[in-house]
Amino acid sequence: FQAWGKAVPNHRTLFDWLSRDEAEVAKYIADPLCGWDASVSMWRDVVGMALNGGKDAGFAGIRRDLPVSIVGGEKDPASDYGKGITHLASRMRAMGFSNLVSKVYADTRHESLNEVNRDIIMDDFAIWADEVLKA
Repeated sequence: FQAWGKAVPNHRTLFDWLSRDEAEVAKYIADPLCGWDASVSMWRDVVGMALNGGKDAGFAGIRRDLPVSIVGGEKDPASDYGKGITHLASRMRAMGFSNLVSKVYADTRHESLNEVNRDIIMDDFAIWADEVLKA
């Protein structure tokens, strides 16, 4: 996480990678349930999930017409600055997912719903969900 924190130019804290909203970052830092050091076991699980869950076979049991919305931030170091979002959406489309929308929001960091542009992101999601429910 420190590498992601240091990846933000002119960062105030090592948690600025989460959001541009300083108040949200302050809430995160103040929360005793946040900001802990990840254990080796957790990282093993995360890496295992990424290596195994990211394989095309991991999508085998998912309906190809299932509505899917994938969003992320252009300034999120955890998703390789949105490239991970774009790559996942492209892979899923290549696997036949026909009801998928994806968007990478400009200047947005990791926690899209705690970002300064959260209203736009939530409005876009609400529009998408409304369309899905009408279908």
